[in-house]
Formats: sequence, C-alpha cells, structure tokens
Amino acid sequence: LTTPSSTTLLHDARLRWTPTALWQRTLHIQNLSAQRIDVTPTQATASTGAPQLPASLRLPLRIDIDHLAVGALQIGPPGALRSYGSLSGQMHYDQGRYRAQFTALTPWAHAQLSASLGDAAPYALQASLSATHIGLPGKAAERNAADLRARGALRDFTLDGTLQMDAARARLQARLTPFDATPLRSARLSSNALDPSAFAAGLPRAALNVQLDLGPSSAQRLVGSLRVRNTLPGPIDQQRLPLHSLSATLAGDAQQASAHDLLIDLGAGGQIRGTLHWAQPELQARLQVAQLNARALDGKLAATRLSGPVVIDASAQQQSVQATLSQPGWDVRVQAQRQGDTVHLRQLLLSALGGRLEASGTLSTAGTQAFELSARLRQFNPAQFGAYPQAALNADLTASGALTRRQAKLALQLAPSVWRGHTFTGHARLALDPQRLWDVDAALTLGAN
Repeated sequence: LTTPSSTTLLHDARLRWTPTALWQRTLHIQNLSAQRIDVTPTQATASTGAPQLPASLRLPLRIDIDHLAVGALQIGPPGALRSYGSLSGQMHYDQGRYRAQFTALTPWAHAQLSASLGDAAPYALQASLSATHIGLPGKAAERNAADLRARGALRDFTLDGTLQMDAARARLQARLTPFDATPLRSARLSSNALDPSAFAAGLPRAALNVQLDLGPSSAQRLVGSLRVRNTLPGPIDQQRLPLHSLSATLAGDAQQASAHDLLIDLGAGGQIRGTLHWAQPELQARLQVAQLNARALDGKLAATRLSGPVVIDASAQQQSVQATLSQPGWDVRVQAQRQGDTVHLRQLLLSALGGRLEASGTLSTAGTQAFELSARLRQFNPAQFGAYPQAALNADLTASGALTRRQAKLALQLAPSVWRGHTFTGHARLALDPQRLWDVDAALTLGAN
C-alpha cells in the first residue's frame, strides 16, 4: 500500500469472514491479521493545522471484527526499521456506537485499551487505559503502571488517572480539545509525600508534595506553574533534604522553555532565586544565592551567610558552572567546565578569616579516568569551615594518576605549618597504588626536631 507520504507492506496477511452476514446488513470478520507490518515514510507530512472534526461517523452496516492482530509493527527507513511491538483486539459497531478493546505489547509498555465512541456529534466518548511495564526498553518494571480514564465528547473530553513510576505515584487531571489549535486546555500533575530515599540507597529522606499546572497562552505556547513543598525537611547529615519549598512560573513551546520567578527556599539555610532558560540545545541558569547557611544544610559545617551569583550553561557537548559567594571575611569561588570527556576545574577558592585554599585540575571521564590536581594552601584552617581540626596549613600539592587503576603520583611541599598545636615542615614525593609505594622521597620536621 503506497501513499504520498509512506509505503506500507503487510506480511502474511489473513482475512476470514462471513459473506452471508451481509444479508443481515452486517460485516462479520472472524479474523483479520498480519504477521508483520512494515511502514516506511517516503516524505515528511506537511502540517495542515488542527485536524477537522468529522461530519459523521455513521456506517450503513453493523460491523463485528472478532479478532484483529498485528504480530509486529515496524516503522522507519529501509534497512533501519524500528519495532513498535504487537497489537491484538476486537472492534464492533452497532446502534450508533463503536466499541473496541485492544492489547498492545510495545518496547515501552504493556497496555490494554477499552473504548466506546458515538457515531454522531458530539461523538460521546468513554475510554480506559491500563498499562504496566512502562519505561525504556529493557529497563521497565511491572510496577511502573498507569490507569487513565477519558470521558466527554471527541471534541472536548477530560482525562483523569494515576501514574506509578518506581516509588513515585502521581495523579493526572487534564482537559483536551484535540480539534482546536490549542489541544491542551488544562493539565495538573500532582504527587504527595514523595520520598527520594525510596528510589535508591543513599538518597535523603523527604516528603515532597509536588504540583505541576499547565495551560495554553497561545496556539503553540504553554504556561504554568510548579510548586514543591517538603513537609519533612532537615540537614543532609541527618539523611534529610534541606529543601523547604520550590516554586517557579513556567512557559514554553516545542523549541524553548523557561522558568521565571524561581524560588528555592532552604529555610534557615537561605534562599536561591533566579531563572532557567532552555533553547534547543542549550540550557542556561542564572541564580542568586542569598544568606546561604552551610550549617543548616549540614550540621558538620560552619555557620555562614554567603550570598552571590551562580551561572550555569549546559549543552550536550559542554557544561559549565561559575559561582562567586561571599560574606564579610569569606570568599568562595568555583569555576568548572566539562568539554567532551574532560572535566576542568578552572578555579576553586576557599578563603576565610585570613586562611586560603586554591585548587585547579582536570579529570577524564573516559578510559583510565586520568586526573591532574594542584592545590595551594596559605594559613588554611579547616576548623573555619566546620567540625575539623584546628590548623594553619601552608603547603603546595600536586597529584596525577588514573582513578580506574587507583594509581597516583604525589608531590607535597610543606612550609612551616601548625596542626593540632604542633609546628612542622617538610616535603614528600611518592608514587602509589593499592599494593605498594615507590619512588619515595620524604622528610618531615616536627618542631625543632
């Protein structure tokens, strides 16, 4: 079967029907099946705007299709057909109503659809969809499920149901007008008491109430809002999530999206405000941190009130982050970039009350994960940053190696420094792996010894 936009090939197609039923004005098909259907697009179909509501769906005959089956549906260019799974079911038409039941087994879900549709305006519609094994091919679990119900008319109907993905359960409510220029009239996705720790070991506990609302602002553009409230906030060292709430105003279309009036409330930990903007294929974040209290985020850290800008730019090939935070006597700066398989730490600066740490380096995310690091400490006191030993460190450090091999070469030069009240100086050069040390050259002088 060839059309201007595609070529369809049926393999081992079969039809079994009862011609005599036509005398009773009934088209009775016992079996309509194909072992495989291949669909090859020949050219892109030009958009003609919103689809048109049919004038009528009435047929002159009653229809009974007892068994309809497609063993495998494949779509794509020649030599690169992609499998979309199998389909089976039945369909009937009688007394002004279509009734259908279908089962589909696809790489992304196992689904069952039951629907009825009137044959005259306003085309009364009722449908239910149940799906399990939702997810990427080879990674979907049976518990990933959806139960959806549609009610109304073909031109204007509501969609209501629940979605379950791993430990997350959400409710969907939407109103759709598929024959309008703006087919989505409204949508709300909500979830209560969402707990990140239920997804993977090591993630913090929380109880997140999430609500996403969307609606049209024009024929092609959507607007909405995102609201998140955590009813179980707490510091990271208590395995809690310090987030109290998050809110943003959303807008976007198929080519770009933005989040304005972004507010991340960390309670006693401070606030983060800003905007996010995505224009295919790049994401930009412009954030402003206010009164960030590290101790409220993690009880082992020092109390702070850091403020300043954070700039994030990301694409598939390159990502970068730049943060400049300060308060009287404190300065924290981070500048990092990922290009291809290499992460560059351009600058790390921690400066507090006269002490200073500066570092830079690179890390490859491919192969042996080779790395290089250099650091410089001047009167650096770890105790200024949290529950760490008192010290005044003056040192220059370089390191290089391969993470996957667990190998490294280190070089350390210590100027007179203080650690737990003891003064020392010295140097060290060595190479190491999990089994041995070699090329060791080290000397340490403690006090006058």
